[in-house]
Amino acid sequence: MPFAWDLVVAGERLKYVAYDGSRWIAIIKDGDYHIPAVSLDGKNFSVVGGHDLSNSVLVLFLVYAPGIGWIIGESVSSAGVGGKMWISADGQSWNSEVVDVLDDFLVNQLKAMAVGAGVIVTVTNGGTVYTSTNGNTWTLRDTPLSDPTALVHAGSLFLLGGESSQIFTSPNGTTWTQRTSPLSGRIAGFAYDGVGTYVALSYFPAGCARSSDGVTWVQQDIPIGEDQVSLAFSTVFAARSELGG
Repeated sequence: MPFAWDLVVAGERLKYVAYDGSRWIAIIKDGDYHIPAVSLDGKNFSVVGGHDLSNSVLVLFLVYAPGIGWIIGESVSSAGVGGKMWISADGQSWNSEVVDVLDDFLVNQLKAMAVGAGVIVTVTNGGTVYTSTNGNTWTLRDTPLSDPTALVHAGSLFLLGGESSQIFTSPNGTTWTQRTSPLSGRIAGFAYDGVGTYVALSYFPAGCARSSDGVTWVQQDIPIGEDQVSLAFSTVFAARSELGG
């Protein structure tokens, strides 16, 4: 049976949507503004009044950290230099006091962030890895690669992908182990079904790999081209969510 879709958020571009168990937060790009919107049912979204990320060039990620709240990462330069973080407990009031908490965030654009095992892990465009338990105090960790392209927490592991098809795993965001990757392209992202199957997608060239533990990866056929990898990656999440995965 085909999926039924309803238009629930209108704007120039829907950047991100995330869920914390009780509410959805969406980031909408409308002209020069990046605006958070909140929903309790996933259908009716209310734009947060009096707040925007109008000075940001690019919102890079939106994550939820249990016990801390929502975290938005953004770039503040069209050259990809400089980064900010905003934190909100409820999606309504956003704290900008954590802006520029690290000098490195001013030099290297925030690339990605993941939350798991009671730890927040972020990586910059230059490959620098930091961890935090509160979103304000960050600790520099050994950097496993200089060209990160994807970071997630899935199952019991953090997974970090690189420009040259590298796959690294970590149980805590502190120590990283490189795994043998059967892919030859840039890692586009990872997905996990919640019951034991990990998926990695790459592009240039397009490729797909799967794993039962996040450690040993086997290449899979993928019947799509470079321009379809992003859509396919999103579909992995959507399909698993719809099926209760």
